[in-house]
Amino acid sequence: MRIAILDENSMSRKIVNKYISDNYPTWKIMQYETVFAFVTAIYDECKGDIDCIVVYLSENNLERIEMTKDIQEYFPHIKAVFYSGVNDFADKIFKAIPTFFLKLPFKESYLNLAFKRIDGEVTQDKKNSLLIQNGGTVFRIKYETICYIESVARKMMIHTGSGCYETYMKVEEMLALLPVQFVRCHRSYIVNTDMIEKIVEDGVYLSKQEFVPVSRQNLKTIKNRLAEG
Repeated sequence: MRIAILDENSMSRKIVNKYISDNYPTWKIMQYETVFAFVTAIYDECKGDIDCIVVYLSENNLERIEMTKDIQEYFPHIKAVFYSGVNDFADKIFKAIPTFFLKLPFKESYLNLAFKRIDGEVTQDKKNSLLIQNGGTVFRIKYETICYIESVARKMMIHTGSGCYETYMKVEEMLALLPVQFVRCHRSYIVNTDMIEKIVEDGVYLSKQEFVPVSRQNLKTIKNRLAEG
């Protein structure tokens, strides 16, 4: 697990760091005092290879909520924990997708709950996601969001409901990373059978009406997979 903390207050930052170090000694913790250093680390140094960000909020730094929202839009797998001494953030923090909000001064019972939840969610996400790299940047894509995967030259184009991701990999290598609902349906295509709405003679239509070609020899495999449920 990789955690990045943003907090200019050394006292509260040390409390969070000590709690994580004592209770999750295998986690890697990175600490930052400025937004610039924090954002630079996530995008440029770690290239998205972060599991959770822990962000301090005060009345003077509410832009950190927008910052978190932007990070999560680019790296949807990153979890977020906010903490603050101010109470009236409930209508603002949900611009991002917080896993937990902690109130200062910290209570150990809530620290326990927050990081236990983070540990469980990240572990589950990793189990249910495809991890790829593009230009050194790490993306974790949930299997359930993948519609189909297309091989174009040396690239694998991973088509999801919200966009397309690219990575360099062979079809066989990609298949080895995917669960059973993904079937090679053509020399250049892998389809998520959970997304199939209709089978026709030369292909399948997916839930968003995308058409994916299916070779004759693979049509039976697709039908059998769907029959199995």
